[in-house]
Amino acid sequence: MKHHYMSDSYNLNKSSIDCVIKEMKLLEVCRGTPLKKKQEYKRSKNVLEEILSFENNENGHRVLRSTNCHMVANFIGKGIPRCKSCQRMVINYIPEQSGHGQNEESPLTLLKKLMPSASKNFMTFIIAQIQNSQSFSSKSRKWDKCIVSECLNLFTRSPQGYVTLRNSGLMQLPSPNLLICYKNKVVQKPGYDNNVFEWMHREAERLNIPKEGRIGGLVLDEMAIQESIEIVQKGKSMEIVGFTEMGEEGDLIQTLRNGKHKQILGSHILQLLFQGLTGFRFPIAHFVSAQVNACELYSIVWEAIDKLQQFNFVCKYVCMDGASSNRSFLHMHFPNKDAEIQSFTTHSPINPLNEVYFLMDPSHCFKKIRNNILKSGIKKGCTRILTLSSGEEIHWDMWMNAFRWDQTNPIQIHKRLTNEHMFPSQSSKMRNKLAEDALDDEMLNLMTAYRANLGLKGKELDGAVDLLRNTSKMISIFRDRRPIHMIEDIRLETIREVQKWFQNWTKGINENTKGFDKGKSLMSRECQEDIQSCLLGFEKLVVSILHEYHGWSIIPAMINSDQIENQFCQHRGKLNGANTNPTALQYRRNINSVILGESAVSKKSNCFRKGENCKSYSFTTSKQNPQNLKRKLSTNASCFKAIKCIRL
Repeated sequence: MKHHYMSDSYNLNKSSIDCVIKEMKLLEVCRGTPLKKKQEYKRSKNVLEEILSFENNENGHRVLRSTNCHMVANFIGKGIPRCKSCQRMVINYIPEQSGHGQNEESPLTLLKKLMPSASKNFMTFIIAQIQNSQSFSSKSRKWDKCIVSECLNLFTRSPQGYVTLRNSGLMQLPSPNLLICYKNKVVQKPGYDNNVFEWMHREAERLNIPKEGRIGGLVLDEMAIQESIEIVQKGKSMEIVGFTEMGEEGDLIQTLRNGKHKQILGSHILQLLFQGLTGFRFPIAHFVSAQVNACELYSIVWEAIDKLQQFNFVCKYVCMDGASSNRSFLHMHFPNKDAEIQSFTTHSPINPLNEVYFLMDPSHCFKKIRNNILKSGIKKGCTRILTLSSGEEIHWDMWMNAFRWDQTNPIQIHKRLTNEHMFPSQSSKMRNKLAEDALDDEMLNLMTAYRANLGLKGKELDGAVDLLRNTSKMISIFRDRRPIHMIEDIRLETIREVQKWFQNWTKGINENTKGFDKGKSLMSRECQEDIQSCLLGFEKLVVSILHEYHGWSIIPAMINSDQIENQFCQHRGKLNGANTNPTALQYRRNINSVILGESAVSKKSNCFRKGENCKSYSFTTSKQNPQNLKRKLSTNASCFKAIKCIRL
């Protein structure tokens, strides 16, 4: 009675008896799924065959019932009266044979004759539409792997758009719940997981990434998150999320440093990403930290390189920004403070024959150069006066005066310059594009034209023009998408000239200037080190790759951390609304959505081909189906044992 929303208890009176009689008249017997006379099906222990006959039909006809049939049809059912179990029953029919004893042509063969130019995936989609439209229940529908993969990519990009398309009735599509089960087949948790590396390896195989394309670098960066504690229930166990999780070795290091074991709320996410030389990229792990330190980074980075090597991926460089922890991690490999002499090159403890190069992110280098110029001047608030070894000074007022002069011209020389470039706020200082616009070729042309306009007074701008001449070369090279094939490439020679110019600037000031003015005449020590690491590390990386792998090349525009910053932007703005400060739980739940919603190969690479290598990631994992992810519910309270808590 409860299955049909009817009460199983009544009062002993006339009205109750009348009510019971009316309800019984409304009930219909479940008639199951009818079969044709000669139609055959694959036998199953969950399906029963019966002969159903009525008063008007003495012979009866064949029907199939579920072993869990309720024998009473649903009130809300359409078509043939059936219960819920019979509606959900899956029947595998055997195709009927023709009169000559041969099988009829398959639907795929018929579609090939009707649409000879159609793709295989399109015909698979049409066949799925025909077959699923014949099923009485949406839970008995079956979907091909390619259909689920494409629907999953569409769903992760725009869930509401996918639901709108599915509800429009134009086509039959998998339900969002099914897609979510597939999306969560690989559970993302802090630390290293072999399932993630297997997923990465299968994606490289599926996209036919060559051996050279599996050579690349490790990119790492941190993002601020909310300091909050969240409780997650999975089955009979509960998990507390929000504390720092830096791996077993990282937690032991933290205990040794503090002298006791205590739980600390995580305030940052450390994300690691593999970036191949051909454009293939994949986020391999993340950690919850309270601003990671150098000791923790040491074990995390080298363990990541070891894991990549186990799955046939080679890490040749480590790209990071100029944070204090990253800088300390870099110095741990050069105890004699000779990083610049060794060209920021170290030997891997995993494989001593493999050299690893440390590169500071070029985009962060440009921002640091711009910020040092911002602090240079004689106005209030300026902390330094940048001075070249030849005596020319560099002030930010020179940029502002050139900008104001350009605004008075009928045709502007630098059309992208705005007030936001000249008067950046704290958030504007973090934008890479604003820093590059103030240091690129267009700014050099503007400063040169402004110097010529001033006449004899224009000699004051010689230092700014000289600096812009070198920074514009850096930007043009690290934003160049043309591959470097030969060691004799002119761009490598340009990098050596720029590196030598910054080195001579520092050397000349240290030799000719004494006292406190020495530090004020130069950029910050961190900025100088980042510039040398960016230039020397990139040059040595290119030379090493061209020597070891003959005929291969490197694209300068791909050696940066822009990809990992792009993923952070998706976590902040695309998922969970405009949430600039997600929690640790939200971040890890959104990782698969970010992976499946982007292309597997970067558009900056020379192997990117629209329609071929721009394929999105697939959900391929070692698990065969997502049914085990479905939560089991029970109405019997006595079946639950004590709640088990993990990760405390």
